[in-house]
Amino acid sequence: MVMTDRIEATSPESGPDDWLNLLSSKRRVKVEKKIACLRKNDTFVSEILATEFVDKVDVIVKRGLLEGSKTSLRKEFREITRLRNALAHANVFAATRVDAEKVPRTVEAILAFMDQLR
Repeated sequence: MVMTDRIEATSPESGPDDWLNLLSSKRRVKVEKKIACLRKNDTFVSEILATEFVDKVDVIVKRGLLEGSKTSLRKEFREITRLRNALAHANVFAATRVDAEKVPRTVEAILAFMDQLR
């Protein structure tokens, strides 16, 4: 929700087209289809809620809303995504000692990003 709030707060006048244009054409089409489906089913709330985590990451990185290079941010977000997916899909997220040691660093990165986006 912190990512969602920050994206919406940085484009109040221009609206969703401002951040939708930052997505690749493939991702934008996917979001637009989801929006259309949500509207058809009368469950639409906002455009940003029709995006996936990867879309929000892309917007935040491209807008420069976090400190660090785009390369380093994308690397951190790959680790966050890996942990998120493992947790969300009930996979083993710390099968090895090396993987287990990455978890606290990844959580620290998440907390640091949240602090910056607030």
